[in-house]
Amino acid sequence: MYLNYQTIGKRIRLLRTQQHLSQMTLAEMVDKSPTYISLVENGQKGPSLEMLIDVANALKVTTDVLLAEYLEHNTTAVE
Repeated sequence: MYLNYQTIGKRIRLLRTQQHLSQMTLAEMVDKSPTYISLVENGQKGPSLEMLIDVANALKVTTDVLLAEYLEHNTTAVE
């Protein structure tokens, strides 16, 4: 299976901005640098499973929301 990190990054950015969080704030919440968050959101760096879980927890969503396009039985709707 091929994961499109740009799609995952866009989803993270969308959720972050919907919650009015800056990259700096999200970075502090997951103990990473703002540069790292920027690279993930732009699809230039693929987050580890651990980091996806940390980001999901910080954004108060499930990992299903972050990976919705890759689930066969997707019931998550995010716009």
